Amino acid sequence: MSLWIQDYVINELGGSEEEALSKAGSITGISQTFALIFAVPAGIMSSKLDSVLALVISSLIAFVGYGGIAFTTNPTGGYGILCACIIGCGEISVIVSAQALASRQAPAHLRGTVGGTVGFCGSVGILVCTKLGGYLYDEWRAAGPFVLFASFNGVIVIWGFIYWLLSKRIQKEEQYPPLLSKDKDDEEKALYRSNDSVEGNDDSTEGNENEKINTESGVLKEF
Repeated sequence: MSLWIQDYVINELGGSEEEALSKAGSITGISQTFALIFAVPAGIMSSKLDSVLALVISSLIAFVGYGGIAFTTNPTGGYGILCACIIGCGEISVIVSAQALASRQAPAHLRGTVGGTVGFCGSVGILVCTKLGGYLYDEWRAAGPFVLFASFNGVIVIWGFIYWLLSKRIQKEEQYPPLLSKDKDDEEKALYRSNDSVEGNDDSTEGNENEKINTESGVLKEF
């Protein structure tokens, strides 16, 4: 973003290099200040909400910031500064929520390893995206890197939200089988009692018939 601001101030506004550096530093500083302030709400959100849902919300904030600034041609205007602040909040939120997700999902004896791996992958991702973003800046448009990061965050939002919904559905389904099995047991018990009742009626009927036959035999003997 600093490069875009510097080029814009020099080429579009006709400013000097000193003015360009000053403008870029001020806007970047504002963005990072918002990131520093938003670190506390991001931590609270990650601790109160589901880890995946917190990551989805964080990525959504970053998506709004990166996607919003991709539609502007003046990164030094009020709209560009607003998007820069949103980007700062989204960046810190993604970092905090990703670490929280890794800590909760990792086994207790592997949390340090998993946390280090997450940090390593994040560093590699920054290097790769910086190189790719620079290429898009030179070959496509100045907002190209922001379109790239907005796309990545959009994918995380969609994937994470689908995963969160499926996990909630699975949790609900895991709660229902005991109730279903209980109903099934009740049905089996009712059927067993019904069969016993039918068998008892059959035995009673058979006993009455035997008694009737014995009575008739006694009467015949008397004659």
